[in-house]
Amino acid sequence: MKKIRNFLSRLGLYGLLFVVILFPLAAVSGFQAAQCRISGKTIPNEWTLDMGSEWEVEYISAFWRKHDFLNLNGFMRRLIGQREMNDVIKLNNGYLARPVGYVSDEELEPGAASLANLDRYLAESGAEFLVAVAPDTISKYDPQLPAGMEEYVNEDLDRMIRMLTERGVEVMDFREVIHEDGIDQYTLMYKTDHHWTTRAGFYAYGKLADWIEEKTGVQVDEKIRDIENYSVTTYEDWHLGSYGQRTGSLYAGIDDFELILPKFDTKITNGEVTGTFEKLFISYDALAKRDMTSRYTYDVTLEQAWGDYTNLLADNDLKVLVIGDSFTKTVCPYLNISYKESRFVHYQRLDVLTAEYVEEYDPDVVILLYYPENILGQDGLQFNLPSVEEPVL
Repeated sequence: MKKIRNFLSRLGLYGLLFVVILFPLAAVSGFQAAQCRISGKTIPNEWTLDMGSEWEVEYISAFWRKHDFLNLNGFMRRLIGQREMNDVIKLNNGYLARPVGYVSDEELEPGAASLANLDRYLAESGAEFLVAVAPDTISKYDPQLPAGMEEYVNEDLDRMIRMLTERGVEVMDFREVIHEDGIDQYTLMYKTDHHWTTRAGFYAYGKLADWIEEKTGVQVDEKIRDIENYSVTTYEDWHLGSYGQRTGSLYAGIDDFELILPKFDTKITNGEVTGTFEKLFISYDALAKRDMTSRYTYDVTLEQAWGDYTNLLADNDLKVLVIGDSFTKTVCPYLNISYKESRFVHYQRLDVLTAEYVEEYDPDVVILLYYPENILGQDGLQFNLPSVEEPVL
């Protein structure tokens, strides 16, 4: 009887604790989630439906002081050496990643065929075409995976790129470019985000400018290509990326964010606004105040880099078209100030890329630059263009 009384006493204590602390917290969070559903308000975050039901995701997103609880959870996991948290893994070097599952050849084939058709169509219109593949956080040559963990993204990419090259599509695989240059790929990636850094974007721009020169003979003014002619401002411990939003700032730390601005004269217009590189391409909204509950430093600061621009100081008449995702945000600004005209088509808005669009713009160069998950998927590989028959060999 004494044991039963002790058990009931402890049970009552835990029940009281739940009623006094946990129930109000859960109720407030549930109320906030319900308000969001009724009002239709969305909460920007990294919690997606693959992590649970729609209601669960909404509840987690609206949880009271979510970031503080995440930090506590992440800190405790760091202390005891746990390498997984909320579908994110910590690599041996401290970088965060989300391993991609195996994508079969049958799933890859339609995308490869669609890109090959795009290549043939652009060739008929006289445009040079390049598929540029950005790296995943997990390096092909130095995976840094914890023992017992597997990833397939690099194997998937190898097979997709092989399918493209076999169809005659020219590919720039930045994994290989970085490796051949003897650069540690991780120095070009954020520790807490899936994106590459602004400095990596400038590096990638240089490689694309080399390819454009090879194909068209158009050289870019060396002052534009030399980072010594840019001011680099570092916002220390500023950016908690998409993976960091799932683990908190105490699990893997916080990234610095570099803003790279030209020190030379620039003059660009989008038809409505004319101004400098900084005025046209940079937003300071996410740099005005440090906010660890938002991963949008990268996205917001560089959002304006997407668009249709004319470079009023260009010394060439080259027209560039970029088809891409958020990885292009660090690349487009420098393409925009290197060539006469540049346009951008988002991979989720390919409906605008019609035969009429291509005929009207008449680009000299078309670059498709995608993050691995997008080049391996299907959503961003279905183009609204006529089919072109493969040549008979």
